[in-house]
Amino acid sequence: MTLRAIIFDLDGVLVHTEPIHFHSMQRILEKEGLKLTEQDYFKNYVGLNDREFLKAFLDHHSHPFTDQKLKHWISEKRKGTLSQFKKEIPRVPGSDDFLKNVAQRLPVGLCTGALDEEARMILECLDWEQYFQVVITEKDVIHGKPHPEGYLKVLAGLSKKCKWNPSLKSNECLVIEDTQNGIRAAKSAGMTCVAITTSQSERDLREADLIVDRFEELIPLLLH
Repeated sequence: MTLRAIIFDLDGVLVHTEPIHFHSMQRILEKEGLKLTEQDYFKNYVGLNDREFLKAFLDHHSHPFTDQKLKHWISEKRKGTLSQFKKEIPRVPGSDDFLKNVAQRLPVGLCTGALDEEARMILECLDWEQYFQVVITEKDVIHGKPHPEGYLKVLAGLSKKCKWNPSLKSNECLVIEDTQNGIRAAKSAGMTCVAITTSQSERDLREADLIVDRFEELIPLLLH
């Protein structure tokens, strides 16, 4: 492929925050008398935004809910995650150096299902805002992953912002993801996808074009 842009997911790819999201959501559901296990979360729901996760989980357990209740739970979950982020935002090993190197060579976008406030806080705290030409979060889309809307919006944004690169095509973008839902979103957008095994097993990520365990494995391919 001709590589002209790279797009990152956030949670599980650049920062190891999925356990924080899991525990925050687990506490919300426990109050409703529902049990969310770590195995269930990472196998079946990781990669969904909060709204899509809650709807899927509650439907699976035949638990009634209203839109108002969803908004309340999402708000409560947001408070929990932001509180944890203020204490620590753990980076995925190698992500910081890899991001800096890539941003010196290619236009970079971010496509995350995280709440906008959560994503912006992470980027600000880690001083990563400077590296991204386009940031798409849950507030910017109608359909979350595995729908391709988010990735297509990043593509449109990069084409618009990079005046020298207005004809950027989907197949010239490389996505780095960590979940099956994220891979499906990227592939549905017509993009090549590399999966990193931080959140799910290699078996769960088999739809990706390439699977790696560490960012160091990508350096010879992308930063030569």
